[in-house]
Amino acid sequence: MKKKKNIIAAIILLLVLIIGGAIAYFTDTDEATNTFTIGDVEIEVVETLWDNLPDTDTDGIPNDAEDMMPGETVTKDPKIHNKSTTNSAYVFMKVVSPCSTGETVNNNATAVRELFPYTAKTGWYLMTPSNSCQTGTVTRIYAYGSASAMTELAANGNTPTLFDSVTLNPDVDGSETGITGNLDMVITGYAIQKDGITATSPSDVWTAAHFS
Repeated sequence: MKKKKNIIAAIILLLVLIIGGAIAYFTDTDEATNTFTIGDVEIEVVETLWDNLPDTDTDGIPNDAEDMMPGETVTKDPKIHNKSTTNSAYVFMKVVSPCSTGETVNNNATAVRELFPYTAKTGWYLMTPSNSCQTGTVTRIYAYGSASAMTELAANGNTPTLFDSVTLNPDVDGSETGITGNLDMVITGYAIQKDGITATSPSDVWTAAHFS
């Protein structure tokens, strides 16, 4: 009898194993791939008309800007191009222009003479007015916008020109100090992405960007 019970128990165990092995479970896996792209801010200072002026001796100085006479004007048209194809930006332009202290008469120096004065155009706000001649230059910083708010420069967009020409100061008479040799006007562009910047005034945006 005991032997018969053992056989029955073995058969039941075998059936359980067979049935258990036949059970199938529904299973699944899934994977999500998230793709990101990084924005960019890239600008360039463009002077289309200046760059196309004739330069016969190929020295990098246009013919019209060589051996200038007092009162003579030459085309110069700086603007900023946003090279980014995705990000708009806030932009600034700094102009470092040569100057002189002028002729000294009876030990009294005349007023500062900016050698290549220009007229800034509408759409640009002068942040740092300056009439002082320090180390032979006058520095001014302009914001693309107004006194209260910056203007957005769209991706692949261009600002208007800051000015269209410069004129050799008609008061220059050759007695000034520091006007020999090549005289450089240095123009520097600055940009910061618009997205994420809560400030809108030129001074606040400049500070937020940590420009110097």
